[in-house]
Amino acid sequence: MRIVCYKVKSVASTGLRVRSPPWLLGDKMDSRDLWENQVNLLTRQCRVLSEEMEKMEARISYFENVIFTLLVALKEGGIIVDSDESSDKTYEFSEE
Repeated sequence: MRIVCYKVKSVASTGLRVRSPPWLLGDKMDSRDLWENQVNLLTRQCRVLSEEMEKMEARISYFENVIFTLLVALKEGGIIVDSDESSDKTYEFSEE
């Protein structure tokens, strides 16, 4: 879970910076600020998911093209031959 924070506390002994949400720091936020914050977070998350979906679609398209190319090459090379038993287009592997 990611929390958007507005103030940063420094921890001098460790050099770490600890972020706290505004409601723990005593800052007053009205209802509109909270809603805008949530809308911004959801918008960012939707954008990330959309980018990931586009990447996945590109990968799937790539693999579809690779499989199609391999099937065509196997068919043209005589590895996959037409079946003599039926009239519809099915293929069987020839054993050499």
